[in-house]
Amino acid sequence: VRDIRYSCHLSVLEGGDLVILYEQEGLEAINVHVKPGSRIPASHTTSGRLLLSTLTEDILNSVLMQDSFYLQASKDEKAAIHQEIESLRGKDSIVSPSKQHPGVYDIVSIVSISRNLYSALAAPIFQFNDNDMEFADLQKKVAGAAEKIRKTIGFD
Repeated sequence: VRDIRYSCHLSVLEGGDLVILYEQEGLEAINVHVKPGSRIPASHTTSGRLLLSTLTEDILNSVLMQDSFYLQASKDEKAAIHQEIESLRGKDSIVSPSKQHPGVYDIVSIVSISRNLYSALAAPIFQFNDNDMEFADLQKKVAGAAEKIRKTIGFD
């Protein structure tokens, strides 16, 4: 947060939900706030979709059957969700427009907790201009923070 000035959230998958474990409030006057303990359908968040991309196909399908947003989606919307999840496989960090809030971009990096367990570190930012260099710099800083968390918990 000191480096990027925006709020950051640490989350994990539980069933079909993304659960916010921790939030560090940003230093800017206006920030996105997500209350720790909040549960959001995983397929309706950038962090959730990135975490879903780490799952095997069988586990992914099981988790999606517990995701209320996915269950209410049309056949075409479900296909689009699967397509995006597939496109994220193997990525550790992404920048994406928020699934829920127009004008917000999510910068998300995977934090490896153990061999097959991951969390997501996200920095939602308001987009005031189309400065790709700013996004690249912020993405690099969020990815660096995710790496520091991984090392701090002792996973190598």
